[in-house]
Amino acid sequence: MSSLFSHQIDETPAPETVAPPESRTGLWIESELSPAELWQAFTEYTHLWWSVDLRSSHEAHVEIGDELLIEETAEGELQPLAQVVHLVPLDVVAVQPLEGVLNGAFDGGLSFTFDEEDERSIVEISSDVIKPQDIEPDAELGVFEHDKDAAQQLLGSFARFIGTEVKEG
Repeated sequence: MSSLFSHQIDETPAPETVAPPESRTGLWIESELSPAELWQAFTEYTHLWWSVDLRSSHEAHVEIGDELLIEETAEGELQPLAQVVHLVPLDVVAVQPLEGVLNGAFDGGLSFTFDEEDERSIVEISSDVIKPQDIEPDAELGVFEHDKDAAQQLLGSFARFIGTEVKEG
């Protein structure tokens, strides 16, 4: 059928533009602590190393529970910060932050993965939820640019607590 218009209308759909995947930055720490000691420092002493900038007040106490990452205020109120998705000893702590906490970072989740290499224990922080023992060679580890400041605050606080520093690459 001929068109009523004097010019031809192109009815082919425009090609979809696919945004390139957001780049990630690797952030990790290495320690001479044994994997068990590192795990204990991370999970049992969270209240001592959790970044003050990511708490509601300096007096707030943060702890990792079986189901929730919780902040206890100076007044004794319990405020959930995130849902614990995976808590697997010596392997991974993965949480899904609640809306409006952690300065709005990690909206897709936050994971700390634990490993051992050459007699050194390693903790790496990643955007998104990483499954236990499910890190494949091509897995997307590291943090997104929009999560990097909060990631450096968290991992930096833990690194200072155990006497080491954050590495980036």
